[in-house]
Amino acid sequence: FDNLIEGNSYHFVIRHRNHLDVMTASSLIAAPNMSYDFTTSETMAYGSQQLTIAQDGNASMFAGDYNQDGVIQVSDYDVWKSNPAELNTYSAADGNHDGTIQNTDSDAWQINKAKIGVGEIRF
Repeated sequence: FDNLIEGNSYHFVIRHRNHLDVMTASSLIAAPNMSYDFTTSETMAYGSQQLTIAQDGNASMFAGDYNQDGVIQVSDYDVWKSNPAELNTYSAADGNHDGTIQNTDSDAWQINKAKIGVGEIRF
């Protein structure tokens, strides 16, 4: 980050093309070397239930926010449904990041539908 003022505190947001965005649970003091690991616990993200525990035990973001509005809902399914079969693509509707839009991407949306991001990350 180029414009942080050393000694000031900041919250950071991770935005991903088809996942519910997350913000740091606590602010960090700007310093030359900073780190923050969202994967260690669900409580590392601001707000309740903003991360999920993956099969490997790490906290992770919720997939399925295909229209990138901070809410996983029917309008995200509509993004997938508008083109449910596309090969070799980089698309928000590719929920599992395999380069193909197909049923498995709908499945990623299905298990996470009705997840709502905190107001601070929604736009």
